[in-house]
Amino acid sequence: MAGLDRGLPFALLAAFFGGTIPVAGAIALRVAEPWTLTAARFAGAALVLLAVLVALGRARSVVERARADAATIGLAAVALATNYVTFLWGLDLVGPVAAQILFQTAGVFLALWGALFFAERWTTRRLAGFAAAVVGAAIVAWNGRSLGAFATEASGLAGALVIVLSALAWSGYALAQKRLGGAGSLPVLALVLLSGAIMTGAGALVEGVALAPGVETVAVLYLVLATVGLYGSLAVALARGEAATVAATGTLSPAVTVVLTVALGLGGVSVHALAGGALVVAGVAVVALAPRAKPLAEPPRAVEVARR
Repeated sequence: MAGLDRGLPFALLAAFFGGTIPVAGAIALRVAEPWTLTAARFAGAALVLLAVLVALGRARSVVERARADAATIGLAAVALATNYVTFLWGLDLVGPVAAQILFQTAGVFLALWGALFFAERWTTRRLAGFAAAVVGAAIVAWNGRSLGAFATEASGLAGALVIVLSALAWSGYALAQKRLGGAGSLPVLALVLLSGAIMTGAGALVEGVALAPGVETVAVLYLVLATVGLYGSLAVALARGEAATVAATGTLSPAVTVVLTVALGLGGVSVHALAGGALVVAGVAVVALAPRAKPLAEPPRAVEVARR
């Protein structure tokens, strides 16, 4: 289809995994602390991705990227580790649905970075679609968890602020990943995850974990696999497409979170939430399929000089 962002399918997949992670995280927090879960996600995902790269004969590219982009990879790991830990802290205070909608502020930060650092332009239609998607996501998240209800309590307000900080940290990681994108994006992701595992390992050793057969252990293992799926898809989406598209499709995640919350008996859903979900899908479609803005015309002086 003409005008379709090449990163769209991967951005949608990332949005799905992003919607499942808050629910799995809330369940996993029953048996493990934030630092421990973060270290487990980093280490497990890094091992899986490194095994895939070795099987594909791309192990050498990991070493090459480590030598060429060590500083940027380190910054990306710090940002992602901050995102992981702070999100779990906030999630424990406000719950999966509220945490998910607050995390959508990451899309605002990412779209801003895309405009500032990558000269990604927004047409009026794309702005309207993005606004519709954000409004729809807010309606979805209103499902029994009014923002005003928990913001009046000290713990709820603190949790909300921590989630927004997590969103800012994630956008910093996404910016670094896009700068490191291209054909080598997956080796870079493996290095970021491995670095993050080393950074968070000390905190995990202090906290400890008590796993036993049950849904909580399944949730911990799923978090590892979802981390590979989420950030692998995100890396490809940012390398092939625009940050604005990733930001917009990310607003689909609250709908996934609500569906899982209902399916697992962790809460209900209203007609308003369903209507909001439809608005999110419509807004994302407008942003992703809208024609790309044409490059800015050359300044008159430049045109005049070129004609001489």
